Amino acid sequence: MLTTCWGRAYGVHLSEYTRRHYAQTYDRHILPTLGNSRFASSHQKSSASWQAARLADGSGPVAIRQAITLLGAILQRAVESGHLTRNPVRFVRKAALP
Repeated sequence: MLTTCWGRAYGVHLSEYTRRHYAQTYDRHILPTLGNSRFASSHQKSSASWQAARLADGSGPVAIRQAITLLGAILQRAVESGHLTRNPVRFVRKAALP
């Protein structure tokens, strides 16, 4: 659900490598934990909690930074298209790099 509009509108502008990387990031970090949830309509605290939970599960900070950046881009397009009033990921401090 999160990528239905985003993938069609923005995926065509990406290189094959970038599309594969985004798909892998989405499939590994976003889809299993968020799926079809109502995450997009939740608040900033949920975004920060999601990131913290992924780190606690053993995912590396670089991968999680990439995942939250991708999630933020998807949700930003939802804001721009009027599906959301705000992007809950926008103000979350990204995981620190090692």
